[in-house]
Amino acid sequence: MSGNYLRTIATVAIPFGTVLVLLSLWLLRYQESGSGERVITEINIAVGVLLMVAGFLVLRVGNRKK
Repeated sequence: MSGNYLRTIATVAIPFGTVLVLLSLWLLRYQESGSGERVITEINIAVGVLLMVAGFLVLRVGNRKK
């Protein structure tokens, strides 16, 4: 894949992951412990963190190659 394509994906993934984590943390307060909604919210938090980490790693590797 080209560098510009990966940089675009990383630029989109970081804010999307941040918003996903923030909204999921906000909703976590209103859900009962052990409910299905809470499990899905916890999975959303993990996915958001993975998106942010992957985005930062792609940007870092892309900057290192220059």
